[in-house]
Amino acid sequence: MRLSSADGATVELRPTRYQFDLAEVSAGARDWDANWLVLDGAIRLADGRAWAFTDPSLTTFEARQLTVWLRDVIDGRVDPAPVIGGSDDEADAGRLRTFLEPSLAFSLAARDGQRVRLRVHLSLEALPPWHQDPDGPDRPRFFEYAVELDTTIAALAEAATTWETEITNFPVR
Repeated sequence: MRLSSADGATVELRPTRYQFDLAEVSAGARDWDANWLVLDGAIRLADGRAWAFTDPSLTTFEARQLTVWLRDVIDGRVDPAPVIGGSDDEADAGRLRTFLEPSLAFSLAARDGQRVRLRVHLSLEALPPWHQDPDGPDRPRFFEYAVELDTTIAALAEAATTWETEITNFPVR
């Protein structure tokens, strides 16, 4: 899935494989461990800075939940949220589409007619290299760092369809 912004920023996410082969997964942990997906992410900011990451960021269940969330944004069923991320406020949880692994989250910044501003929140392994130092003074807290994308509903629908197609290669096991 490729999300592109009017200012030139892009976020690409692609599921590439399961984290573990079924033979590697213990019987007791099969539901979760068998369903972790490794994502390749490629991010380019409007100012031209770019980075990539490869990380087991979502389960197969969550990948399908992301499709539902994107469709809900398209259909106007997700309310825009004020600037969020980086706080310990429990209210952030209700305004973010989060997942078990906190390296990735989504929120809707604004909606205006046929345009939306979507935030892709990046933490941990998905952060840009200049924020990777875990002891660095400028390391963002969970979900504080976000790439904001100004896009059309039609482009978001195309990205959601692409994502839905890509995850069909990774059924729930």
